[in-house]
Amino acid sequence: MPVTYKKTVAVLEGVCTVEEAEDLLIWLQNRPRAKVNLKRCTHLHAALLQVLMATGVPVSAWPEDPGLRVWLEVALSSHRCAGQGWEGGGQRGGPKKRAAMGPASGEGSASV
Repeated sequence: MPVTYKKTVAVLEGVCTVEEAEDLLIWLQNRPRAKVNLKRCTHLHAALLQVLMATGVPVSAWPEDPGLRVWLEVALSSHRCAGQGWEGGGQRGGPKKRAAMGPASGEGSASV
């Protein structure tokens, strides 16, 4: 299973596909202080990236893969800097608010 849900941390491992996006979103919306651990994640579908962006969840551990780590750090920090619901974000701060996403439509849409 690519996503393991612990008390306050969602651990994403291996290839994380679109199928995990809705469950992760719901889990994060119900846990405002949750974090995600991406240490063993080797592939992250764009729908999951949208969930991370929309919810503003802090990352407790970045991917071991240097290419994926840089890509995610840039994508998430760019989103934070654009003022999309983040207040510091990442490991140092926390989300200003957790945004809701609309119903799953196959392409994913976020409303922040």
